[in-house]
Amino acid sequence: MSQKRVGHLDVGVTVQAAAYATGELVGGANGAIAIANAAGNLRTGRIRSVLLSDRSNQKSALEVHFFSTNPSNSTYTENGAHTVHDTDLEYEFAYVALAQASYISFADNAVICVGGLDFPYVADADRKIYAVIISRGSPTYVATTDLNLKIGIEYDA
Repeated sequence: MSQKRVGHLDVGVTVQAAAYATGELVGGANGAIAIANAAGNLRTGRIRSVLLSDRSNQKSALEVHFFSTNPSNSTYTENGAHTVHDTDLEYEFAYVALAQASYISFADNAVICVGGLDFPYVADADRKIYAVIISRGSPTYVATTDLNLKIGIEYDA
């Protein structure tokens, strides 16, 4: 019988301190965002929640797309239109929409959390999964460190 592990993976997202338009790639200048330690030796897991911290209080609608293998055939232009290659579509196993109205604001920042998720996956040989963030609004981030993503996961040890 395998033992279940649960936890959160902190995923730093490096954005441009600039304006974005809908459909543009956010935080993917070097390709899809690799999420290390997403699984144990069996390489299987489940995404249970997604929490995004927005230090510039933009509260923009975003989509977080998850892939079980690096979607390296796609085109990654930070703050540009994101093009997913047809061959990479087979690796996508989930996406989470972060709606503008669902953010909670503090004095000068905001957070959004989507829980109750149950997205099973098989990670790659290095036990990584990958994320791509797409803007569905028009945020203007102030600093390159304005976004931080936390993925709640469960996996077999």
